[in-house]
Amino acid sequence: GSQLSLQMEQTQAAKGQQKDDLSKIHGIGPAFAKTLNKMGLHTFVQIARWKPEDIDKVAKKLYTAPERIKRDKWVEEAKKEHFRKYGERL
Repeated sequence: GSQLSLQMEQTQAAKGQQKDDLSKIHGIGPAFAKTLNKMGLHTFVQIARWKPEDIDKVAKKLYTAPERIKRDKWVEEAKKEHFRKYGERL
């Protein structure tokens, strides 16, 4: 399949980091978390750095509306969870 362009830059950012529990983000349940993992998304940092076009691509893969991801504030939640776990702001 077509790889997400956001994977390349974020793979470097994610190198050396362990996988985060993405289901801690409001709106991401076990099924979405599993699909995100299959897409190469494993850390809060990766989601925290999404741009609007990344949200659109991910929403398509999850068969959900980009508005849902925005409404549930996945990007902001990922930043909060990252800070909670690692003590650093993104």
